[in-house]
Amino acid sequence: MGKTAKEFVANDLWMAIAILTLGAIVLLGSLGLGAVSGVVVAIGWFVLTPLFLFWGAEIAEFLYGEETSQGTDALTELKGRYARGEIDDAEFEQRLERLIELDEVPAETRRVTDRTARSSSEPESDIPDSEEQMENRELES
Repeated sequence: MGKTAKEFVANDLWMAIAILTLGAIVLLGSLGLGAVSGVVVAIGWFVLTPLFLFWGAEIAEFLYGEETSQGTDALTELKGRYARGEIDDAEFEQRLERLIELDEVPAETRRVTDRTARSSSEPESDIPDSEEQMENRELES
């Protein structure tokens, strides 16, 4: 699983800066550039590394912002209208299905909606489920 740039900046960039600073110091020192090496130490280890170590999450939030999507906004608005009573159950279900069709709703919400729809549309039965039905339900959850 790959990390996003925001996660990298928040959690690991400080370590990359520290390692690259060490490499730059060794390279500059071997080339006889001791004064430049001192500047690299001051900036890399004493400014950038602590900055990203202690405030990496805040810097990542500033650089990349919050991860909101159009789908989450539409779903939030739909839930709000339903809660205020502006739309009834049938219209809420219809619009929610439309959002799912447009793929604007996050996967977690889709799974919850599928389970809710399945439980309300399937009548309770005394007949036990077949093994195939049980396996399908396990795979879905």
